[in-house]
Amino acid sequence: MLAEARTTHECMAKPSDDDRLEIQASADAAAPEPDRLLRRRLISGGIWAAIGRACGVAALLGIHVVLARILEPTVFGAFILIASVIPTASLAAMAGLNRAVLRLVSEGLARGEAARVASGLQRTGKLAAVSIVVVAVAVVFGMAAWGERWLPISVGLPLASLIGILVLLVAAQQLLAEALRGFHEMRLSNLLAGQNGGPLANLVFLGMLLAPALLAAPITLEAILLLNAVALLSVMPAAAWVMRKQIRAQLAGASDIANATQYYAYRDLLDVGLPAMGVQVLAFLTSQCDIWIAAGAFSGNDLALFGAARRIILLLGIALLLANRAVVSSIPYLHVQGRRDELQRMLQGAAALVALPTVAGLLVLLLAPQSVLGLLFGDFYREASTVLVVLAVGQIVNVWTGTCGLTLSMTGHDRISLIVNLATAALLFGLGWVAATEHGPLGLAIVSSTIIAARNVVLWFLARLIVGVWTHVPFRFWQYLPQRKPRRLTTNG
Repeated sequence: MLAEARTTHECMAKPSDDDRLEIQASADAAAPEPDRLLRRRLISGGIWAAIGRACGVAALLGIHVVLARILEPTVFGAFILIASVIPTASLAAMAGLNRAVLRLVSEGLARGEAARVASGLQRTGKLAAVSIVVVAVAVVFGMAAWGERWLPISVGLPLASLIGILVLLVAAQQLLAEALRGFHEMRLSNLLAGQNGGPLANLVFLGMLLAPALLAAPITLEAILLLNAVALLSVMPAAAWVMRKQIRAQLAGASDIANATQYYAYRDLLDVGLPAMGVQVLAFLTSQCDIWIAAGAFSGNDLALFGAARRIILLLGIALLLANRAVVSSIPYLHVQGRRDELQRMLQGAAALVALPTVAGLLVLLLAPQSVLGLLFGDFYREASTVLVVLAVGQIVNVWTGTCGLTLSMTGHDRISLIVNLATAALLFGLGWVAATEHGPLGLAIVSSTIIAARNVVLWFLARLIVGVWTHVPFRFWQYLPQRKPRRLTTNG
């Protein structure tokens, strides 16, 4: 390439001063192409994460508002519990392969190893098909056998089967979303990704629920879960088509896939996936187990009150989850290239973007908790205002620490995150149960907020100690937000 440039230069006449200025400006603009490409990806990912966040929060909030008004409190509490079981089981069903496929695609593309990516995708698909089906079947039998001991309603085989089907569909959709994210297809991946099915499917689900709500028609929990399954199925074909398109476009130079499988063994994928699964499941358990404790310690009405307050906080937390998805494919990309300063700037910029709308929402909850609960769910749920305030205070700490856990996981330190989350889950289950039985919903809320906030502070410090980056919201946050690079001006003469 350089030899060609020299030959061309020798054959050309000596350029004028104006030509030199133009050539230098072009060279300066072309020099930081990798940085500009990454910046475009981050800005695009941030925009689509914001769109996904808005759609996801609106859809999930709408779903819970509608269901709280058409279902009895006991049945609504059962729905909240089921809505926490499905994503937990789907994380186990994926066996961490969602994290593995994201890493292998992102790192493989960064190194230009198309054959390695092709082999990883092929074997990930086979492993995922087995693990998802096995866990979904186990959920069906487990819910049919023991569901009534935990849920405040009767659980028959139809309800248990619908829960298992939803576990299967959510897991399959999340795998597709993370693979698309690895290919930097941020638009559809942000609309598909989500522990409760993703913004796109949830919007479809909300549309289906509006008909019985407007007609004041009675509806059973089984019918609601069936509508949820139909909504998930409706968006799967588009995801599969876009995935096929990305494979053809970005892996066109891959060698024969049959020969490419030598790059990845099933054991390699599981070595990455299983620790990631442990981290994901335990992290999700720590955010959900207070609802499970409430199911065992409280009556049906108290469960509904605590669940409504907890659901509002979880909906606000979606902002952080979607910001994670906007930057997650770039974490291994920058880490493997040793670009630590850029990695920290990206992570703190993402934290700043999340903090602005989330803290604003939390302040509304702190100032007018009863009004928010009454407006969304009805007057009955105003009694959960104190619980909502306590949970909101803890969420402020979680937002401030940023994507610390994800940074550890995506840089190969899953086992450290696993240990922290295991200790957190043990403390939360032990102390949370004592607080719930002795002091009721308020005691459980205080313990839950304190322990989860402490976990995030520990992960934040470990991200700095091990990876070498801070992930928190910076004090001068405006300096970390994406900025347009000023255009270079050239003068004639």
